[in-house]
Amino acid sequence: MKNLLFTNEEILPYDFVKSEVLKDSELIQRRKDNLYMALILGRNYNKLARINAVSTEGKKQIEGVVLAITEEYVIIKGGTKIPVCCIEETRIY
Repeated sequence: MKNLLFTNEEILPYDFVKSEVLKDSELIQRRKDNLYMALILGRNYNKLARINAVSTEGKKQIEGVVLAITEEYVIIKGGTKIPVCCIEETRIY
C-alpha cells in the first residue's frame, strides 16, 4: 500500500475511520506523548509533524504544524481536524 503525502487543502475530502487503529495501550500512550511533543514544538518553533493516519480509502500521510490537541481531535495549521483514534504514528522534523 502506497503512502501519499497531503497538504491541508487536500485532506478535506477524506473521511477518517472512527475506530481505534492501535490495539496496544502502550502504543496509544506513545501516540499521545508524540502528539503532545508535536504540539509544543509546532507552537513554539513552528516545527512540522508528519502524521500517518488511516482514512476510509487507506493510509495517508499528512504534514503540518500541530496547533491544538483535544481528547478526540488533532488540529493542524489551516483548521484541519484529524481524529486521534485514526492516527498510527507521528514524526516531528
